[in-house]
Amino acid sequence: MHFFIHSYTDAVLGFLFVTGLAEKLYKILYTLSVGFFRNVSDTPGINLEGYVYFKRFKI
Repeated sequence: MHFFIHSYTDAVLGFLFVTGLAEKLYKILYTLSVGFFRNVSDTPGINLEGYVYFKRFKI
């Protein structure tokens, strides 16, 4: 089975579609990682709700 591109327009549109999806995925992952590391850096150790709760009430 042979796969080939029928025209240069299809090639350009396909390339833009794939790179557009990759760019959106990169932006989403970057935003999530920045938010995660910002939350972790707020307190010494891991900043999880349960961890902060237990530390506050010394359980």
